[in-house]
Formats: sequence, structure tokens, C-alpha cells
Amino acid sequence: MSDALNFVLLDDVASHNRIMEQMLLGVCGEEDIPVNIALKASNFEDVLSYVPPNAQPTVFLLDIRLDQEQNGLDVCRRLSRERPDDYFIFVTAYPNYALECLKLHAYDLLVKPILREDLRACVRCLYQEILHARRGAALRISIGSRTIFVPSEQIYYIEVEGRNVTAHTAQGDYTWRATLSNLEKALSGQRYVRIHRRCLVNSAYIQEWNDAEDTVLVHGTPLHVSRRMRRNML
Repeated sequence: MSDALNFVLLDDVASHNRIMEQMLLGVCGEEDIPVNIALKASNFEDVLSYVPPNAQPTVFLLDIRLDQEQNGLDVCRRLSRERPDDYFIFVTAYPNYALECLKLHAYDLLVKPILREDLRACVRCLYQEILHARRGAALRISIGSRTIFVPSEQIYYIEVEGRNVTAHTAQGDYTWRATLSNLEKALSGQRYVRIHRRCLVNSAYIQEWNDAEDTVLVHGTPLHVSRRMRRNML
């Protein structure tokens, strides 16, 4: 089950969860995608208290309008702060929520009644993305409604700009909402060093280290090295 897509379903109508489970199992079986329906919940509290097995990424399929204290958007806001590696797909009969879903960087929005082919396309792309992430082959970048995969070896350095980060890569520059700490964890075990609280560098592109001026030259760009981070260069 290590490569299985781990799903949590939230809909306050239990029969809708059963229908979604059947569709997921059918589509994943046809696509040869291993799947695990970890939880079918009708209450948002059950979803918030869910603990995934082996700390693996979880895909949350969330109905938006719940006849409860919190709705699917509220659940996503809370979980996305606590679990940045998880994926959130909204399921709703109201497409006017698309902008709010976009602001929450949801993976997708499926409109009820859900078409089987829409679910198939969503799950297929999601499975490929998770496999890339597990293999450490690419960095997942969410910009608006687009999800971009940049091979980690093509990234020169990543720097903080306000509440966003910018990755300078062989394909160009990408700016999106993220934290450098989470990116450092995602790229752990690879050739990245933190040279400043605002900058993460791919050591493969370090051309020169000027110890006297506390700078490194990365793919032609001089970057400051903080004295506290100097040890990372040794």
C-alpha cells in the first residue's frame, strides 16, 4: 500500500460518500492505481482528528456546503496549515466557489453531479504528481490554477520574497505562496544548503565562495551567506 492513494471523504450525506467511494474504486481499478479509502466522514470533526498511516500524504475530497459549524473550506484552511504535503479536492454543486478554492490552492474542484471522466483525469494526474514527489524527482509549484513540476536538479536557488518564494530555475523564475522551511524539508536528502534564512541554494550550482565578503556565486548570481549559516557551507 506504500504507493496507494490515501483518500479521506467528507460529505454530510452518507450516501454521497458511498457513491464517491464506488466511483474512486472503479476509476482507480481501470487505471491500475492502488487506492485506500481511509475514512468516509459525515462530520468535519472526524476529518480534523484523522491521523494518516505512516505519515503518508492524504487526498481529502471535501464537500463545501455542510449543514454543520464548519464547511469544507474551513476544514481545508485548517488542515493545509498543519499538513502542507496533503492534497485537497473540493466537491460541490456550486461552481461559484471556484475562486475561493483557487485562493486555498486546492488541487481541483469537481462539480456535482461528477462525471466519471472528470474524476478519472483528476485522479490520474494526482497519482503521477504524488509518485514524482515520493521519488524526490520534482518540486511541486502551485501558481493559481496551474501545478508545475520542476526537476529539483534544474533549480539554482530559492529565495523568500514577502509571503512568497521564488525559484530560479533553468526553465525560468517561478513565484508562489510557500515557506522556505517546508521547501527545505521537501528537498531534504538532495544537494541543497540553506545559506540565509531567506535563501536555499542548490550546491551543484555554487561556482565560488568568497569567505571574506560572505557571498557565494550561484549560476552567475552573487548571494549573501549569513554568518549563522556559514557552517552549512563546510
